[in-house]
Amino acid sequence: MMESFGVESSATMAGVLQNMSVMVLGVAYLSWQMPTWAGDNIKTVGMFFAIFHVAFW
Repeated sequence: MMESFGVESSATMAGVLQNMSVMVLGVAYLSWQMPTWAGDNIKTVGMFFAIFHVAFW
């Protein structure tokens, strides 16, 4: 699929894509479960997401 966009497939690129997919799945899981964990304390959720997204920046 990458080659159809003009990107050469290599072991390095495969590793980068695997790491990115794990990160995306982790963020999706956190987004899905956070309301259950936080309950009515939405400020904690906001602070966690701010720190979490800055860490991946």
